[in-house]
Amino acid sequence: MNSSEDSFSAQSRPDDPGRPLSRREAHLLAGQLSELTSGNLPVVQGLRAFAEELRGPGKSYNLRIHLLKLANSLEAGKSVDESLDEAGAPRDLLFALRTGIATGHPDRTLADYVAYAKSSSELWMRMFIGLAPPTILLCIMIALFLIIMTYLVPMFRVIFDDFGVELPMMTMSLITLADFVGKFIWLILLLLVAGIIGLKIWSRVDPHLFPRFLRTLPFFGTVSRFTTMSRFCYALGYMTENEVELPLAVQLAGEATDDPEMVHVTKVWASRMQEGMSLEEASSRLYQLPIELIRTCQWESRPEILSSSLRSLGSMYSARALNMTLLIASMAEPFIIILTGLMFFLTAIAMFLPLIKLLNDLA
Repeated sequence: MNSSEDSFSAQSRPDDPGRPLSRREAHLLAGQLSELTSGNLPVVQGLRAFAEELRGPGKSYNLRIHLLKLANSLEAGKSVDESLDEAGAPRDLLFALRTGIATGHPDRTLADYVAYAKSSSELWMRMFIGLAPPTILLCIMIALFLIIMTYLVPMFRVIFDDFGVELPMMTMSLITLADFVGKFIWLILLLLVAGIIGLKIWSRVDPHLFPRFLRTLPFFGTVSRFTTMSRFCYALGYMTENEVELPLAVQLAGEATDDPEMVHVTKVWASRMQEGMSLEEASSRLYQLPIELIRTCQWESRPEILSSSLRSLGSMYSARALNMTLLIASMAEPFIIILTGLMFFLTAIAMFLPLIKLLNDLA
């Protein structure tokens, strides 16, 4: 073994075991495994080479740890799914791999899993791009507001105090607000940063925190529901195509959404199917499921039709989520622009009213 392999072996046993694989990291790993198995390439060497590509700043150190551990586990005689299970990989990825091994086509099932994961990631990316412009506008508006409150208003206040001008109620309110912001701005910013860090830590403890929060917001709750249904339909379609038992496929597809409500619903759905109900009969008693999904379940006896129908439903829900996101963005941009203009207008009126009165008194 050469020095490069020695360094790999040394780094594959870090004191820090690393956190469990995130979904993004699991998707990257699945893509790499799919390429290696489809090309009949040596898996261990391929994993080590992929880990070497993750060197340097900005790379996923946690994924690199698990890649090296996986390579070592395979060399020690462990199976891939056992090693991924120890790494805390998502259950749907583990079952996709086990299904592929059982059918003799792990490359195909992993490729299907990667395609499903890519469609979900693309949806989130397109939604993020759609919401980026209004978010940037909002940040600019907040920055301008803070500049006005901390620099511009105090300059006018000095002028008013020097001339002893009697201030109208509108100007007094603005000066009081500026005093408050100027006095507590660093505390406000500190609390904001602490809140963001706290939410990030909390989200690691409770991975369902962000989906649960989105559901409470108007408009965004609808986007969240469409996104959840899109991921669920894609996952269930991919699993039925690979002949996974329906009760288990329903439960795993629910877990793949990372939505606490959907996880609960699919557990109930799967338990009813295990009691002897059909896919459609068990789903018809769950009011959380949309009617088009319930009607699609009638193709339980035709897995190929059921799978393609579920994929079509996933595309439909994905389009609905994207359209709703674009609608929110198109409504938010003019609202923020109008709010910014109104803020400048009222500030100008409040600041110039005392000056106009002062000029009149001098005249």
